[in-house]
Amino acid sequence: MLDNAFCYDIDDLGAVVEASLQERRKAATLAEKIVEQEVDSACYRLRSLDVTPVVTQIQGRIAEICHGELERYLRKAGPRDEEEVRELKSMVARIAGKIAHPLITQLRANSQDPANREAYVSTIRRIFGNTPPDSK
Repeated sequence: MLDNAFCYDIDDLGAVVEASLQERRKAATLAEKIVEQEVDSACYRLRSLDVTPVVTQIQGRIAEICHGELERYLRKAGPRDEEEVRELKSMVARIAGKIAHPLITQLRANSQDPANREAYVSTIRRIFGNTPPDSK
């Protein structure tokens, strides 16, 4: 007799094969779930890409308004040192971002509902005076 040596018959091997098949079935089911989740995630990202040009337009328009108001203030207020101007520009950029953020969050959330997407995007464009990129 040899140490750590085992003797298997056909029935033993059949049980090993069956156990292996069950493990592969479990792994296949898990893999299918992962694929479904990734497909859903990819579809979500693709749908939100539809609104990317509008998001860019919103951010640009808000930044343009804020920057214009800052330039107007700087012309009226007279000379300022460079550090103060940098700080004012930074503050205005933060304000623009805070104004744009809730609009963009809502826009992306509503872009997932095809029934409301076009109406919402159209409303945002009217509010900000934006037109679709292909109509310029």
